[in-house]
Amino acid sequence: MVASSRPPAASGPAPASWASYCASNLDRTLEVHGRGDCPLTLEPGDLVLIKCRDVVGWLVRLGQALNSDYRVRGYSVFDHVALAISEDCIVEADQKGIHRSPIADYQNTLYVRVNYSGQHLSRRAAVEFATYRAEEGAQGRLRYASVTAVFLAFRVWFRSPFSVVKRNTDTCAQLVTEALAHGGMIFQREPADTLAADLAVEFGVDEETRNAVWARRPQACRRCRAS
Repeated sequence: MVASSRPPAASGPAPASWASYCASNLDRTLEVHGRGDCPLTLEPGDLVLIKCRDVVGWLVRLGQALNSDYRVRGYSVFDHVALAISEDCIVEADQKGIHRSPIADYQNTLYVRVNYSGQHLSRRAAVEFATYRAEEGAQGRLRYASVTAVFLAFRVWFRSPFSVVKRNTDTCAQLVTEALAHGGMIFQREPADTLAADLAVEFGVDEETRNAVWARRPQACRRCRAS
């Protein structure tokens, strides 16, 4: 686990091309975890897309399902996202705040592990940033923005041009997007406007994996590889 007393400075070589930094162009491996399965072994920097079973998760899924973007609607099953910082630990933003959690906490939950690689990306920088944010959360300087997450999910449906952004708060997708961007990744949306479904689209989660989560049959797609 990587600890940091301050946000790490962004650094690294200039990209050979914008495409080399885009999530949709990365080599990636997807692995589905079913309810009751043994926890998956993670690598630091992995993306973890989760289908939660709480009220906020249900509202986010509903808002994403009503989204005018058909791609987001198709991946509305994912209402939560986290970043792995070790083989058995993630950093996430939820009702408990911004904090570290053992992936074993999600043993009875459907989730997808997205492992990726890119020549110009720094997974370490992403992990350091997420770890720092968890430290801020533990000290009470950063809180979870549940209202923002729900409003954002419904914003397109209401055709609202405004965002609900509170100081010193993060949504789960904002936290992960900022961490990955710190590692050199480029996304189509600003972190504060990003949903978990947006990240599933950005990382090219395939229909087979998505449908396995929808149908609650992870054995139909235990492991698949995309490029």
